[in-house]
Amino acid sequence: MSNRRSKTLYGVSREDVVDGFSVKVEELAGGITYVGKAEVGSLSSNPVWKIMKITESSGTTDVEYADGNDYFDNIWDNRASLNYS
Repeated sequence: MSNRRSKTLYGVSREDVVDGFSVKVEELAGGITYVGKAEVGSLSSNPVWKIMKITESSGTTDVEYADGNDYFDNIWDNRASLNYS
């Protein structure tokens, strides 16, 4: 069972609470979407986020993790400058 609250900001970024985790989503032009997950109440500036980069291009969808792993050790505010694989 999921406890979910949703808030949409400017139509491109949103934050939800799903099963006790804060989930942030940022959709950018060019088919890039960032998805971050951390414990509820976590600051976006703390290294406690699991971050995925989803790239859609020419009918193909690639999903990559920051640092190449699914650890909760990244900073959401740095998502665009992280290395993904």
